[in-house]
Amino acid sequence: MERRSALAKASASRGRRVWSTTRPPYASSNAGKSAEGVDPRAIHSPATLAFLGDGVWELYARKQHLHPAKRTVTYVRAVQDAVRAESQAACAEKLRQGGCLTESEMHVMRWGRNGVGRVPERLRERGNVYAQATGLEALVGYLYLRSPERLVEVLRCCEVFQVQDEVA
Repeated sequence: MERRSALAKASASRGRRVWSTTRPPYASSNAGKSAEGVDPRAIHSPATLAFLGDGVWELYARKQHLHPAKRTVTYVRAVQDAVRAESQAACAEKLRQGGCLTESEMHVMRWGRNGVGRVPERLRERGNVYAQATGLEALVGYLYLRSPERLVEVLRCCEVFQVQDEVA
């Protein structure tokens, strides 16, 4: 431990960033129950969780469309279709109607939906679609941090991806 802190001090003095490999206090493999009792919502804003969730959602979309081998432009179009706000809003609605979410997860989705900032031009007429998609992204980011195993279960309920048991 002392070696790591000495390395961190030496790197910091040279202007380099040192990334910690330790897990954040809310990360746990105990199915959503953090040992320290810290909730990611206490640390991150809805926009931050949605930002993370957007990246996780895209990673799952990329994995889904990777096989069979195709031209790059075909991959790009398929992934773009999967990550569009309309697709995410449809998944959010399916989760809400399907009873796949716990009350706490529904709260995270509402919290993320209400944290919407600027709506893209193409969705101005349908701002609710963007809000629903942002709520789903916040939920995905939250579950990615809190319980990756639960994230896989929720993505299966969406029926958008053929999700394996491993976490992206």
